[in-house]
Amino acid sequence: MQRLWQPDALDQPDIHILGVSEILIGKFLALLDRGAAKDVWDVANLPNAAMQVARSDEFRRHFIAFSATLPHPLTTYTQRRLENLATNQALTKRLLPMLIRNEAPDLSTIVPRAWDAIADLIKVDPVESEYIASIEQGEIRAELLFPNDSDKAALVARHPAIRWKIKNVRDKLERQRQL
Repeated sequence: MQRLWQPDALDQPDIHILGVSEILIGKFLALLDRGAAKDVWDVANLPNAAMQVARSDEFRRHFIAFSATLPHPLTTYTQRRLENLATNQALTKRLLPMLIRNEAPDLSTIVPRAWDAIADLIKVDPVESEYIASIEQGEIRAELLFPNDSDKAALVARHPAIRWKIKNVRDKLERQRQL
């Protein structure tokens, strides 16, 4: 919560704001999921300060935790998939009109730059892999990612988007058992 600044005697309500980490996690997950030209552009052109946040261990744990919301396990996403999603047609129709500068970005350079920004996050260690596998089995094992912070593990386990994914995984597993 932060108090909203407004001039003079206008109300100054408390508002919820997102931190840089939360915004980056959302952007990185969007890049992997939909591979939209604007996501490629944004990730390829992140400021150095944002990339410093994204390279922290804490960010990594949160990113892996929220990768549970992706339609597929994190480790199945590849640069090739991103290259197939980010097309020149999408670039021309959806990205160019949004750019302030009169540039013509080249997918052959911005896709690899965007992928380089997230590639290390896709390479998971055995504990992270166990967390991802637990999601695919309909369980949330957030304590694997936050072994020294039970409050944070509980907070992740209660997150509505992750709980929704778990519900859908369990429903799918139940349908498969019934076949």
